[in-house]
Amino acid sequence: AFCRLLGNELFLVEPLFYHSALLYERHGCAYLVGRELMEEIHAGFQPGGRLHAALDGSTPFRQPGFDQTVRGRSWAIHDGILDVLGAGPWGGLKMYRLAGRPAGVSTFAGGRY
Repeated sequence: AFCRLLGNELFLVEPLFYHSALLYERHGCAYLVGRELMEEIHAGFQPGGRLHAALDGSTPFRQPGFDQTVRGRSWAIHDGILDVLGAGPWGGLKMYRLAGRPAGVSTFAGGRY
C-alpha cells in the first residue's frame, strides 16, 4: 500500500544497520545486493560459528547471548565483529519492496528483537 500511495510499483531502500535490514525483511522487502552477507552473518552467529565465538565479553557490545537477538547482533556488528569474517564494516546492502507482493525473506527466522 505504501508504494502505491507514492505512485510506485517498486520502492528501494538501503539499510544503514543490521537491525534495519531485518525490519525491512519483516515488512516484505527482498535483497538486490547483500543477501549472501546476511546469510553468512546468520550462520556465523550459530553455535560453533566464528561470530558466535567472538561474543567473548571483550567489549560491552560483544556479550555472550547477543547472538540470540536482533539488537544484540546489531550492536556486535556496530562494534566491528564482522572483521572476524573478513567482511569489513557494515554497508552496501540494497533492498526493494514490490507493491502488493511481500517477498517473504527472513535471514534470522524467529529472531527476537
